[in-house]
Amino acid sequence: MKNFQTLLLGMGMLGMVSCSSQTKLLNSYIGASKQQVVAKFGKPTEITSDGDKGEILWYDHVTAIPGSTGSLFTTGNSQLQVTQGLATNVYKNATAIYINAEGKVYHWSKGNNN
Repeated sequence: MKNFQTLLLGMGMLGMVSCSSQTKLLNSYIGASKQQVVAKFGKPTEITSDGDKGEILWYDHVTAIPGSTGSLFTTGNSQLQVTQGLATNVYKNATAIYINAEGKVYHWSKGNNN
């Protein structure tokens, strides 16, 4: 149990660091082409209209925290892989990358794709 708590604490601290790194990474793609985004992040989970002749590329992320008999795991693109234990808490969020009519990134956000 202590190892599991240490793992959770470590991953929480890593999350704080990676959030800043993720912001820098996503900001670096402002002005990039849709092809560059897909080359870096892969095929989006979903593509929707931005309402202004552009589109929104959605990248879903699912995180599950299992019961006391399992281990912590995270996956992207909505593919939840349970390797051990029973997942009791599942969290879903998404990164949205906005592409204008010229095929260039003009904005990104994090939130839910529901």
